[in-house]
This record gives sequence, structure tokens and C-alpha cells, in this order.
Amino acid sequence: GRRIHRRDAEGAERYVLRLLSFLRPVFIPSAVLTAAPGPQPDLGAIDRYVRAEMELNRIPGLSLAVVRGGQVLFTRAYGVASLATGVAMTPDTPVELASLSKPFTALAIAQLQEDGKLHLDAPVSTYLSEFDAEHGLTVRHLVEHTSGLRRKDDFQAPCCGQPGEHDLKLAVTRLRAVDPHPPRGPGFRYANSNYVLLAAIIERVSGAPFPAYMERRIFGPLGMNRTTLDRRKALAWGLAEGHEWQWGRVRPSRIWTGWYGASLVKSTANDMARYMAALVGGTAGRLGLPPPGQKPYAMGWFIRRNPERPGDGVFLEHTGSTRGCNTAAAVAPDSRLAVVVLINAGARRAGAIARGVLARTAGLPGPEAGAEPWTGIPDVWAMCFTVAAAATVAFLAGHLLRSRREFRLGERRYAGLGNPWRTARAFLLAAMGIAVPFVLLVGPQPIAAFPATVRVGLPLLAGATSLLLLSSALLGLFPKKGSA
Repeated sequence: GRRIHRRDAEGAERYVLRLLSFLRPVFIPSAVLTAAPGPQPDLGAIDRYVRAEMELNRIPGLSLAVVRGGQVLFTRAYGVASLATGVAMTPDTPVELASLSKPFTALAIAQLQEDGKLHLDAPVSTYLSEFDAEHGLTVRHLVEHTSGLRRKDDFQAPCCGQPGEHDLKLAVTRLRAVDPHPPRGPGFRYANSNYVLLAAIIERVSGAPFPAYMERRIFGPLGMNRTTLDRRKALAWGLAEGHEWQWGRVRPSRIWTGWYGASLVKSTANDMARYMAALVGGTAGRLGLPPPGQKPYAMGWFIRRNPERPGDGVFLEHTGSTRGCNTAAAVAPDSRLAVVVLINAGARRAGAIARGVLARTAGLPGPEAGAEPWTGIPDVWAMCFTVAAAATVAFLAGHLLRSRREFRLGERRYAGLGNPWRTARAFLLAAMGIAVPFVLLVGPQPIAAFPATVRVGLPLLAGATSLLLLSSALLGLFPKKGSA
């Protein structure tokens, strides 16, 4: 069983590496210019589907690209790049890719391996001296999210406006202090920190700053001339403003979170179409893929299998999401189809839309447009937190007013600490009142990374709950006459 598993894993790696068609810095593969045969998609049906999704989810702006083989079938843009300005969304409007940046980082790693500058099975300590060889951590573990690092470890690396948020050396130092959790190899745990370390490796091995390397060796050769990690450049090109739900309405949001390697690439539908054309245009035939579950992730892509999808049902997929954007790419290698969807809102519908457009492009019945479940919208929870906080404060105010009257009437008096039960209850309530804000607000993820309204609603709930518990602890030492 172990030998079969390893052979399947190697087959998946060869397949994805071949699919990536390692880039050269001086040309775009000629396959990008080669049209692949196939039926023309029903653009009207795709337009209706996309517009229905936008209406159901109140998406301000969306751009998409559809590629077959080396041919860009079409790009489209809908809505506005900013609700504040009303500027129209276009296929050349840059959008934050969020985690859809990861395939580019994996491509850079593959490119450096082809250049003989690193090896996937080499210890991370070979390239990052901060790590010890005894860790047993390899580059492959990082690429495949099998390092043992977890999502909660991501925020050990600075982000979200913290000092040094783009300092990869500092990120390595912080992540070195994390104790990865075995087993390494078979255990898949998706974590941004894996790709932050890959960005640091790219920087150390190439001798160039990570953003500069990506622009010179990845984006430039692909003709992705409006793709960058530099926010100022993207703003000059008309970077789409992010949007999120705030108190029941979709509003502009300028909160961007992320790290080099794991996110922070900004790109356009037209540029992503060029990348997709290079990705699927030069691939002939298929190598074996492992059954689903054995290898869920390879070289920056999730490997999925669905018999209802185009071709043999195997497709590659990656999504990206921050509070203000949502992106997705879906690739059906067997039919050489690829779809990219870029949304300037944290609607978390890009993946579903990409799969729906992919099916319709292949002439298959796609899913109907749907709305994001309310449980997946942070703003709904923020409003629940706020209502709960208001109710708690109202209850506390009424309780304190009654207690004030009881003090005036002499019905409450200090009873001291002689009663062990009363004393223990008071100390327990006080401890809970002190602990609640720490439990709700202090964690690996900084409060600045929370959605805008959650940053208001959650502290309100924490504060109200803490006040209620502390007041109850204090009043417990002043019992009413006749109470225990």
C-alpha cells in the first residue's frame, strides 16, 4: 500500500508540473496562440447566470475569463469597481487575488527547481538557516501543506498593518518558533504559513526580493503586465475597491490582509486569461492522478474529482478570499478548459460561479444561481453579537437599578467572606468576567483582521458579558436579606 501511494503521489506531481509548463523568462509558450477545437459556449446563458449570482449576493463588480486550450474564448466584466465612485469594472481592472496567489508561488518554486537552484525533497534548512535539519521539514511539505503548520499559526507572521508585515525574514523568525505538529507527509492541513515560508525560500535562493522575482520571472514572461504585488502600482492601474457586508448593506472596505507567497497578488481577468492559456494550452494528454483523498493538493492546486464535470471529471481548483474580495480559478485538464472569476467583495461565491461557468462552457447543465447561506456572512453574526450585547446591557441596567433601590431600602448589606459557597461563587463569576474578553478577543488572529462589523459587535458582546459577570460577582457579596 505504501509503494502504491508513493507512485500515485509522484504521478500527480509530474502531471501538475507538466501542466505548469515551466516558464522561461524570454518567451511565452507558442501553445498559448493555438486554438483548441470545441463548441462555442452560450454567452447569453453565462451572462444570465452571472448576473443572477450578482443580484442574489449583491456583488458590486465581477470579471471573468474563459480559456480553451491556448485560446481565450472570452473575458467579461460586470458591475462597478467601486460603489463609492461608480467606476465600471473592466477585464483590465486589477483585483486582489488573495489565496489564488498560491499557484504563482508554487510555479516559482517549480521554476527554481528546473533551474537547479533547489529541490522539492531538500530540507527547508538548506535554504532557510533559521530552521534545523532535525525538523525533517522539506520544501515539498510546504508546497503540499503537509508540514504540520496549522491555520492558527499563520498569524505568527506579521500582517494586517502590523510592523514588518512584508518582512519575510521576520516572518521566518516568527514561524521558526512554531512547533509544527506531526505527522508530516500524509497529513494535509491547509495553512498560509506554508507559502509564506516558500516566498522566503524564493527570495533567499534567487537573491532578489520576492515581488521583484515574481514580476521578472513569472508575470513578465506570461505577458501579465497588469499583475503585481505592489499595491501602489495596482492603485495606479485602477485597483478595484474591496466591499463587505456592514450592518445589512454592502459597503466599501479597505481592509486587506495577507502575506507574500500566500496572497497579495493583484491581477486582472485579461492577465489571468493569459496565465490560464499558458497553463492548459501546452498540455497534451494526461498522466495518472491519485484517487480523491490520497493527494488533495499539488503544486498550488487542489485536485478534485467530480463525474459531473467536463471531461473525466478531474479538475484543478483554487479560491481566494479576504474581507473585501473573492476569487477562483477552475481548470478541467482533460477538456483543456479553464475559468477565472474575480469579485471585489467578500461574497465567497467565486468558486461556485467558476464551476458553474466551466460547466456551461462545456455544454453541460450547470448549477442554478444561489445565495451565500446567512450563516456564512460575518455581518449577520456581528449584528447578532450587537443585539445580544444590547440585550445584556439592558438586563444589567435593570438589575443594577433594582439593586440600587434595594440598597436604599437596606435590603442588601455586605455579608463578608464567611460563607464559603458565596465567596467561591463571587470569585468564579469575577474570574469568568475577566476571562471573557481574553477568550473572545485575544487569539492568534489580530482584531484588525476581523470583518469591520465583527470588530465592533464582538468587543461589545465581550464587554457587556464581562460587565454582567463582574457586577454579579460584586453583588453576590451583598446578598438580600433572607438569601443564602
